[in-house]
Amino acid sequence: ANTVAKIVYGIADTLVTNAVSQTAKGQTPIFILPVDQKRGSVKTSAPSGRAFELNMREVDVTNSERLAQMENIVVLESPYEIYDIFGLDRPSEDIIMKVKERKKKKKTKEETGK
Repeated sequence: ANTVAKIVYGIADTLVTNAVSQTAKGQTPIFILPVDQKRGSVKTSAPSGRAFELNMREVDVTNSERLAQMENIVVLESPYEIYDIFGLDRPSEDIIMKVKERKKKKKTKEETGK
């Protein structure tokens, strides 16, 4: 949310915000996936597995909407849109599930020390 706000207000004081600021001056498209795009709340979990709910702040959602109106900036709604941009096939649900299972097994191994 902080980086999106800086881009929206023209503050270029980090590597990312400066890169966007300079790139936006040309005709190169900039693809950004802001976290806070939709009003409301989302259920998620911490790395520890504890579940909790995040409420999107109005200021952050508004900044994401403003970002989408800026020149040469394309706001993505999903990381999978990158595949579409480059003309690649999206990974199948089967592959995604296998990766998630592998991560879960690794985490369990680390926790149990096996």
